[in-house]
Amino acid sequence: MDTTSLIILELARFVPLCAVMGYAAFLDYKFGVVPNKLWLCAVPAGLLTALETLFFFSVGLLILTLITIAVCVVVGFVTFWLGSGGADAKAIMFMAVSAPFLPLWGLWPLPLPLVAMLIGSVAALPSILFSKSKEPIWKRKTRFLPYLFIGLIVCVII
Repeated sequence: MDTTSLIILELARFVPLCAVMGYAAFLDYKFGVVPNKLWLCAVPAGLLTALETLFFFSVGLLILTLITIAVCVVVGFVTFWLGSGGADAKAIMFMAVSAPFLPLWGLWPLPLPLVAMLIGSVAALPSILFSKSKEPIWKRKTRFLPYLFIGLIVCVII
């Protein structure tokens, strides 16, 4: 596969993903609620782009994709169980289904949702540490989805 086709294929994956995540981050920031309809409409489209990518690449990538999706589903459920919002968990699972790995122009096939969560957590840290809340740090709540979107954008650009 030539470089132009690869770039077009990656853009077909990441432009809709970034659009959905950006809209979800806006809704979470502005209203604190992301409707389930958004995820129900977006997941089939994301799954199609992931399957399209797998069609052009190897069976080994399919196995890595399934492992990444399984790990991210577990991570999504655990974050929800630990007190994160439902939209955060659904966003992690949506990213795992839509784009399980960083763009293929990157160095390694790292799991995109987990790297975006790491970057988003680092981005959210000042918000948590320097908030004016009187609660202890471990009890402070913040809306994580906008920070997850920041992590996604950083992953796509790098």
